[in-house]
Amino acid sequence: MTEHASPLAPADTSLGQVLTMLADHDERPLVIDYAGRRIRPGYHVTEVKAGSFVTLD
Repeated sequence: MTEHASPLAPADTSLGQVLTMLADHDERPLVIDYAGRRIRPGYHVTEVKAGSFVTLD
């Protein structure tokens, strides 16, 4: 049975918080959707970036 879920966390969630949320679901596959497309099985996350910008125009 395939179940679909909404995103676990809002975009401003820390990596630590995301890992904590995923910890209770380690028996389930992680499915990543990016830009409206499902990422094929076998791919993996190689980098996580966070940034903060202060600008003046």
